[in-house]
Amino acid sequence: MIALWAVWAGMRKEGEVRNWPSASGVVTESTTAGSFQRCGSSNMWIEAPKIAYIYSVNGEKYTGDQISVAEVDSASKEDAVRKIAPYPVGKEVEVFYNPKDPKDAVLEKESGDMAFVLLGVLGVGLLIVGVVIWFYPM
Repeated sequence: MIALWAVWAGMRKEGEVRNWPSASGVVTESTTAGSFQRCGSSNMWIEAPKIAYIYSVNGEKYTGDQISVAEVDSASKEDAVRKIAPYPVGKEVEVFYNPKDPKDAVLEKESGDMAFVLLGVLGVGLLIVGVVIWFYPM
């Protein structure tokens, strides 16, 4: 249920982002960061894009680190590198920010449906496991 709520909240926020104003910014960091994460009974190497950018809204400077609303880390360094490739350090970028809270910002208005599909599949899977456990307790 939590995963399904996360999908709904992410889709709702992505809808709001489409109406956010933009400001000019500059990329200050563009790399990847990896770590081992627990996956069942084993550890799995997860690679994530790591980005930072600065931008100004009404004369006040902000720092952001989000590419899009829904970001899914990858097991592949190549996927993480592909995600940051359009954003080399020093590149001028368009930053979309929340007019109610300018600290809340992204570089891409749309995260791609795949992130929400993956979260949705996870949510449905967890729901099925929960129903099975509820009706067939051990």
